[in-house]
Amino acid sequence: MIKKKEKRTLYQERIRLSEENIAIIDTSISWNDCVEIAFEPILQRGNIGSDYIKRCKATFYKNYQQMLIGPDVYLPHANVTKESSDIQITLFKQAVTNPENHPFQLMIALVPEKSNAHVPLLLKLNDIFLEKGCIEAIITCKSRKDVLNLLERR
Repeated sequence: MIKKKEKRTLYQERIRLSEENIAIIDTSISWNDCVEIAFEPILQRGNIGSDYIKRCKATFYKNYQQMLIGPDVYLPHANVTKESSDIQITLFKQAVTNPENHPFQLMIALVPEKSNAHVPLLLKLNDIFLEKGCIEAIITCKSRKDVLNLLERR
């Protein structure tokens, strides 16, 4: 059996998270706007265009029930032809409600890389989100730095 500490070192992360990759949204957001809000920082960084967001929305709103990285943590994404990836963790302080009237507060916007460099980080995030109490701890964070510190301690 792999111990938790050993398990973390098996992930050879090539993508590192920083505060820039975390957004905390205090205002109420609708289901129809949540994907666009989640991808906005990546768009502002110049790593995607609005066409990518449109493709993500089309895919996500049709298949959202399968686009999860943890319990009630959505992972909207689409295929890309770019060489580099980007990720944005969005914490909605006011829960967003999906079409089944189920609330959620975390969304991970992903721009995948052709070489799958994003996969180790996603595996690590998945393990973190499956840890008992971790999602609740993230939701109570007051700042991007708090979220980042919590994720780095895991």
